[in-house]
Amino acid sequence: MCLGQAVNSFDTAIISFFNHFAHRSWAFDTFLYLLDFNSLLKTTPILTVLWWAWFREDEKRVLHRELLLSGIIASFPAIAFARLVSVMAPFRERPMRSLSFHFQLPYHMKPEHLMGWSSFPSDNATLVFTVAASLLFASRRAGVFSLCYSFITVGLARIYLGIHYPTDILVGAFIGIATAAVFRVPAVRIPVTRPAMRWLDMAPGSFYACFFLITYLIADSFNSLIEAYNFSSAMAKAIRNLL
Repeated sequence: MCLGQAVNSFDTAIISFFNHFAHRSWAFDTFLYLLDFNSLLKTTPILTVLWWAWFREDEKRVLHRELLLSGIIASFPAIAFARLVSVMAPFRERPMRSLSFHFQLPYHMKPEHLMGWSSFPSDNATLVFTVAASLLFASRRAGVFSLCYSFITVGLARIYLGIHYPTDILVGAFIGIATAAVFRVPAVRIPVTRPAMRWLDMAPGSFYACFFLITYLIADSFNSLIEAYNFSSAMAKAIRNLL
């Protein structure tokens, strides 16, 4: 275990409050665990709403599609920036392993989860709130739902499970929303979405195939891609050792 970065009173109060309920109810812990670890519950509802907003018929359809595309595109630099902050900031141990707490692990949680990864800021919050903010720009109803849902699944659930501190979530969400807001500006949005919109007009079949793949990866929080990369790296290392 590692103390890591000092914990402020705001984080301490919220973590301590939620941890009083941990490991008391198997059903409650399981529900929150699934909200965070099950992609069908965690992020798929938000991406489903995104697809609804994409095909919604209205007089500003092109603009709304540009806003949705800009949000998806913005998620990549947003995550890259969050990772840069994580590397440059002092290492911060997860609440579940921090010596600042006598943290009671909820059911199903393992203390070695995300070992060696700094908790600050939350990559998941950055990704999901970037998409949710772009939905808000395209559709108020869809955006409000997505932001509230993100707050529950990526916010409350990950705090309760001891994966993140509240400030990890808040900073990650700020990075995501701020990046989406920058990409919303016409001077940024139009140039970055023009190739994709042109692709949609010229070859809708291949466009939607790639659009589906990208939204699937976002719904999966890129876990499948990370696992494939780790496997490929391990295989490449094994082959080099044999040679």
